[in-house]
Amino acid sequence: EKLRESEERYRSIVELSPDGIAVASLKGKILMVNKAFLDLTGFSEQEIVGKHFSKLGTLRASDLPKYIKLYFDLLRGKIQPPTEFVYVRKDGSVREAEGRFTLIRRDGKKTGFQLIIRDITDSKKTETVLRQSELKWRANEARLTAIFEASKDAIIVLDDRGLVDFANNAAFEMLGCQPNVIGQPLAPFLGQQYSKGIHDGLGNLGRLLENRTSQNPILLQVPFKKPNGDLKTIELSISSFEERGRKWALAVARDISERKMIEERLAAANEKLSVIGKLT
Repeated sequence: EKLRESEERYRSIVELSPDGIAVASLKGKILMVNKAFLDLTGFSEQEIVGKHFSKLGTLRASDLPKYIKLYFDLLRGKIQPPTEFVYVRKDGSVREAEGRFTLIRRDGKKTGFQLIIRDITDSKKTETVLRQSELKWRANEARLTAIFEASKDAIIVLDDRGLVDFANNAAFEMLGCQPNVIGQPLAPFLGQQYSKGIHDGLGNLGRLLENRTSQNPILLQVPFKKPNGDLKTIELSISSFEERGRKWALAVARDISERKMIEERLAAANEKLSVIGKLT
């Protein structure tokens, strides 16, 4: 009576399982399959139950040596890890599955085998697409990195937490920070010689980007003093973009000290010409 109740419980669990389950004798003859197994393969119960596993239409002939070896390994008590394999549906379509093969014991004696399979065709396709997408992204990232490193402008990319994701050599040289700034907030790495404008511009990118009213880059001109005492002017272009489902900030800094000096000289010269023109 207990054995009957136990078998009924087992059959209920097997039938409710979303994974395909098949039970075979020690000689490899299929004794039972659940509805999920039939749905996966497209075969009827009459077409599977009672046949040797090597005679099933679900297996490709070229794969039989692998399954026969697996069969004898199980007989010897060798535990099998989850195995990925190809199976064929009744309509001829080829699918991929992950299978778990186990030896069934009752009262310490080997009585048969159990196979649990899960179709992974769609997940494998998704995985392939994601892998290809990642490879393309990495290739694009490598090209962008090469371009950024060749730039004379300081280029810094920060993530949505305000941490530095990338900085080129020009940024390290201009801002006086080191490569260990990657993965850290930028503000603490800025030298003491930089003005409050630099700290506000680079250290609080998130706040600046949240408060802007258009998608155009934010342009800032901030003065700073180099360690040797020279006064310089940096032009900051700050913008944002979305990538990999996250928001990022891009800051491009350019030393415009010479341009500012020329502009000031031209303004002074124009003012003198204006005065001379009035006098004449």
